[in-house]
Parts: sequence; C-alpha cells; structure tokens
Amino acid sequence: MVTLDPVGDLTTMVETFTEVALSDPASALLLAVGSLLTGVTVVYGTYLGVGAAIGAATR
Repeated sequence: MVTLDPVGDLTTMVETFTEVALSDPASALLLAVGSLLTGVTVVYGTYLGVGAAIGAATR
C-alpha cells in the first residue's frame, strides 16, 4: 500500500535539494538555472492561458 505524506515529502525534498546544492558550486549553479527556467516557463504558460481565457470570454 502506498502512503501519501505531502508535508513529510516536502520536507525531505527541501533537505535533498539543499544537500545537492551545497555539495559543489556546479550543482548549485545547475539547480539555480533549472529553477529559473522552470519558473519562467510556468509564468509564461500562465500568461498565455489567462490571455486565451480572456480572449475567449470577450468574443
């Protein structure tokens, strides 16, 4: 049986990402670049989705 523990999983994820980022400078840089690219993609996708919804609603 699979148990879900979102708070525990989030805590574990933060600890793991911190360990990886602090292991060496290249890992920290790659983690930062990946996070930036992911964030920009999410924001731009949200912008496009909201624009499409507004465009469809005002037709």
